Amino acid sequence: DPGADFAGRVVVVPIGIEDSLPWPALRRLETADLATLLPRPARRAHKYSRGVLGVVAGSPAYPGAAVLACRGALAAGVGMVRYVGPPEVADLIRHSCPEVVCSIGTVAETHVQAWLVGSGMDGKDEEEMQRVRDAVDSGLPAVADAGALPVLPDVLAPQVVLTPHAGELATLLQRLGADLDREAVEASTLPAVRRAACLTEATVLLKGASTLVASPYQDFYSQSEGTPWLATAGSGDVLSGIIGALLAQVGSDVGRFRAVGIDPDERWAAIAAMGASLHGLAGAAAAAGGPLTAGRISDVLPEIWGKVSTLSN
Repeated sequence: DPGADFAGRVVVVPIGIEDSLPWPALRRLETADLATLLPRPARRAHKYSRGVLGVVAGSPAYPGAAVLACRGALAAGVGMVRYVGPPEVADLIRHSCPEVVCSIGTVAETHVQAWLVGSGMDGKDEEEMQRVRDAVDSGLPAVADAGALPVLPDVLAPQVVLTPHAGELATLLQRLGADLDREAVEASTLPAVRRAACLTEATVLLKGASTLVASPYQDFYSQSEGTPWLATAGSGDVLSGIIGALLAQVGSDVGRFRAVGIDPDERWAAIAAMGASLHGLAGAAAAAGGPLTAGRISDVLPEIWGKVSTLSN
């Protein structure tokens, strides 16, 4: 974007020189890539071996965001979701997602492989915001959305995936000294997300009609499988849940990415792109050409996952 607004249907035709081309400046995962990269439980798998995701999200003002994030994670195959947050939000999660284990413990007491933080948080509860900081400071992979962004350190790490929309990215860049407003970000999305990754040293996913992912190593992805109907409240919360689930499942699986030519150090950007692709595919299928609500994305995701996975069989 904005060039994509003027493109028709793009068809990639192999002409026999692909193996001789340099490393691409911008990549897009296709369904065949997803088929290879998506995890599959082994015969003797159990809930812990399939990944445990910790969630710090929601607030009394926006409890539904935590529910949608948990639903997205559960639909994306994680073995267990542990929620740590306000009791009133936990009660809603228990009613909506009885599979989620809720507690009021600390981040240090919660044993997980990855964290999801920030969805639906309004920044008013300092105890909850400290949980956000503790989760990101844990060194584990983490996806940080919405309400988490203002309280994070300026410099992070590649395994932290930031998921701003254009307005949030502009605010983040301004905090880091870049003079860019939302209009400027939307007019030049790739340079903006590249700059954010360089300044924060995190992996940055910019949500939009084409979702862009940039790593601090300057590895870039553009995913555009979705539909304009995905521009609906809660859609981004589901996306965060999907990415969090993938971080918990394959974040430590270095060999999986090396086998398909992705540098293990840059796997965090690939995982974020996988999440964006699944989210777009599920959203397009759920919409079926018409309106949808965010919860429908999670409803359809397992079916989409199954269809994609069969491509590698």
